[in-house]
Amino acid sequence: VSDIAKRLFDHPSEAFQEAGENYQVTHYRGNKVLNDEKNLLQFLWDRELEMRRAAQSPTWMQIRTQPGITSPPQFKSPSEGTSQYVNVSALSASRLTAFASVAETERRILITAIALERYRGKHGAYPNSLAQLSPEFLKAVPLDFMDGQPLRYRPTADGHFLLYSVGLDCVDDGGKPPAPDFSPFGSFEHGMFAVPKHVDIVWPVPASP
Repeated sequence: VSDIAKRLFDHPSEAFQEAGENYQVTHYRGNKVLNDEKNLLQFLWDRELEMRRAAQSPTWMQIRTQPGITSPPQFKSPSEGTSQYVNVSALSASRLTAFASVAETERRILITAIALERYRGKHGAYPNSLAQLSPEFLKAVPLDFMDGQPLRYRPTADGHFLLYSVGLDCVDDGGKPPAPDFSPFGSFEHGMFAVPKHVDIVWPVPASP
């Protein structure tokens, strides 16, 4: 008691502020926490349903149309004055789906590149189109997971090839490779999910002289 009284006399504004904050915390825990827990469980269940729908989508283009992916919601407590105690968002779902989409795209590019090398080993040159890989080296023409279209491919004049995906923005930039320190998994700007733009996911080309 003496310590509280001393603080009231020495620092009255700080003491009253701390007392008010302690009252808010006590009031919240005693009257509103159960209601928030119920609403939070519903929020997390909705996010799980979004992830299930994303897992069943055949392309990233369909995944990103879901409202909880590119514009991740943030849990807001309906209880007045409790925002400082409950702070949950769905940003992880956005990053996870983008990461999985890029990983699946890179997997398809890798399999296609192996098939191209097998084709060259047998025929002495790379094919003019990916259709020539099927059915001997691949069951079907490999599709870009990003937009569902065939992976972009063309042989080059130096005897190699260019193979790429349109990337998370689903825009064909002609096989524009990313910078060495570039992250293909997207970023967050002002609390929103931002996909990389004006860059493709490209199979590494041979270094120039």
